[in-house]
Amino acid sequence: MIIEDIISIIKENYLGLNRQNEPIDKKTTRDQILYGNPKEECKGIVITCFASIDVIKEAIKQKKNLIICHEALFWNSGDHQGWLTDNSAYKEKIKYLNEGNIVVWRNHDYIHSGMKIDSKQYSDGIFYGIMKELKWEPYLISEMAKPLVYEIPEISLEELSAFIIDKFNLKGLRVIGSKTGKVKRIYFTEHVMGRNDQQKITFVNDNCIDVMISMELVDYTLSEYVRDASMAGQQKSIFCIGHFNTEELGMKYLEKALKNILKQKIDIKFVSSCDMFDYMSSD
Repeated sequence: MIIEDIISIIKENYLGLNRQNEPIDKKTTRDQILYGNPKEECKGIVITCFASIDVIKEAIKQKKNLIICHEALFWNSGDHQGWLTDNSAYKEKIKYLNEGNIVVWRNHDYIHSGMKIDSKQYSDGIFYGIMKELKWEPYLISEMAKPLVYEIPEISLEELSAFIIDKFNLKGLRVIGSKTGKVKRIYFTEHVMGRNDQQKITFVNDNCIDVMISMELVDYTLSEYVRDASMAGQQKSIFCIGHFNTEELGMKYLEKALKNILKQKIDIKFVSSCDMFDYMSSD
């Protein structure tokens, strides 16, 4: 199949509406061909969160020429390249893209708009994928349109942290608040960036949330609240996973979804862009 035809088929399986409930604008959406010629025949698909140089090398190794990523390719919103012509890392990345004749398509706005899960329902494809990979469907207590809140069978915080590290393929876990205790109510907070976080704090308090799993996490607002709440004897913790690390699990599920959507015999593989955080200690 031709790459642009594959992309069109994938888009048809999303709701395709923006936050204003209007059709996604094909000209202004972030979901553009970020590199390469979409009229090439597809020789295989790599799915990832961030198309890093290592991911591109793996695509070349696997002889696949379409990378579907969730985040920007060239380190800026809109993937503008004019300012990078003298950047040595940019030149190196371009070299590998050209070597593999790679086409990169960003799937961000469409997957978040809602993946078709049955004849009537759409769900944010990233958070639906996270739910499926964690096998937490029976525990969902928020809307299926965006699965964010769960009540799981009671578990120790240590057991939950080990489970999250394993499922999200993390090298470690940053934790704020309680380090021990029994927990059951989990809330994926999405971004915690200091804007309108009062709503998140109120939600956590009113809904007896035990553990928050965050993407970006500033040191103030929710972080401060959780520290004080745990000092006041409440069972409150934040697992700060990171933006890409969180959403990557949703992209991992996309491999299964695309095999069902495309049906043709196209080799599709998820390739992890891996936990970007390393941990150094003075010990």
